[in-house]
Amino acid sequence: MIRVSRDEIAFFKREGYLVKRGVLAPTLMARAREQVWAAAPPELERHNPDTWVGAFAAQYYTWKYREVGAQPWMIELLASDPSIGKDTVILLGGIEVSWHGEHVGVLGAEQTSRRLLSANLHDFDLRDLANAGSRSARAPIVVWNHPRDPLLKKLPLASGNVDAIEISNGALHGMDLVRGKRARIVELAREHDLALLSGTDSHGWGYSAPNWTLLRLKGWRQLDRDELAEQIARALRDGGFGATQVVERATADPGTSAAALDLSLLVVPWRMLTELSAGERWMWLVWTWAIAGIQFQLRRQRAPIREVAALPAR
Repeated sequence: MIRVSRDEIAFFKREGYLVKRGVLAPTLMARAREQVWAAAPPELERHNPDTWVGAFAAQYYTWKYREVGAQPWMIELLASDPSIGKDTVILLGGIEVSWHGEHVGVLGAEQTSRRLLSANLHDFDLRDLANAGSRSARAPIVVWNHPRDPLLKKLPLASGNVDAIEISNGALHGMDLVRGKRARIVELAREHDLALLSGTDSHGWGYSAPNWTLLRLKGWRQLDRDELAEQIARALRDGGFGATQVVERATADPGTSAAALDLSLLVVPWRMLTELSAGERWMWLVWTWAIAGIQFQLRRQRAPIREVAALPAR
């Protein structure tokens, strides 16, 4: 079982990442590497690390190799490896599937979720959840991710097979896609008692999370991995509309009003300046005065020198 030292925890908190070597099965890791490079798009070059980072400029996405996600050897490599056990921070495993062209997140209950996948390991039939016991403690949590349907009718919300819906998304295409439906999403969530969730969905663009989903769980620090996953699933399933609180970075949303869109030229800078921390405000002042000082000096140097004629001595 992999252990994490206090120094490693401190490093993770300070730097935001931690590298642990020799954790997963070497043979399965080698298999995964070969399969990844065999399927990689031409933009990724195996022997050129400079091509491995960031999103593709044309598509605004990083490459995701999802085809092997539900294969037994991949599950054995990650989800079932005893080293990825109670000492690691895995809150709730999940997969993203498709239903009538909509993206659906299926969280927890891996065995049940895999049985409900189609032959291509990507499509999902929500009607099959009725046979799996959709509201039982062992059923997966079903989330409607960044709804695309403008009428919000493609998923059978009234069936009770959907537990949550996404109200904030961080993908370049997903921000406006979801924001324009916000009022209707909240209305549907309240009507069908769905938990509201958020998704970063950055795909390689940006360096900070645009949103967070907050969930209150008493005594969660004392729970191991499986107990915590069970508590999260139960809170989402039983808590419904009031289970979560979504927090997102402030944005100016003019909606459909042309006047509000014009005013956004003033609202956006004002909101940014009013939400700065004290240190950030000081730095704004320092840089503003520094730039003004440089410009003043440049103007003085470029100013013409006036010649004064000498008067004859008397």
